[in-house]
Amino acid sequence: MVIAIDAHREWEYISQGDLATDEKGEPLVPENERTVFLLQSLSPGKIADVTDMGMQQDTLGGKVTFRTASQVVTILLFGLVGWRNLKDRKGNEVAVPEAPMDRLSLLPEALRAELAKEIRYNAELTADEGN
Repeated sequence: MVIAIDAHREWEYISQGDLATDEKGEPLVPENERTVFLLQSLSPGKIADVTDMGMQQDTLGGKVTFRTASQVVTILLFGLVGWRNLKDRKGNEVAVPEAPMDRLSLLPEALRAELAKEIRYNAELTADEGN
């Protein structure tokens, strides 16, 4: 069954690092200390822009990699709405800057790539989520 894309869909995402567990299966980061990122879908036009920047896919349905950092930045500028519970080194809450580029400067490179991948490829509803 085809599920229509909601171009204005927003969702919450917790990074893989915050969801990691130890060898006993216990969470490394307690649930109340995890950072929650607020993400939103990209428009079809913005997806086309990002794709034209040079996405590479090894095989149909296979591994996809971004070929340029510009793709990650573009995806995040339009898809990263904000966050909750992001802390600085001293444990202080970090407010969400109003300017999208200022948001990106606060996040490590690996996390930016993870968030961009989530926005780009998981923005569509699954059959379970559809109405």
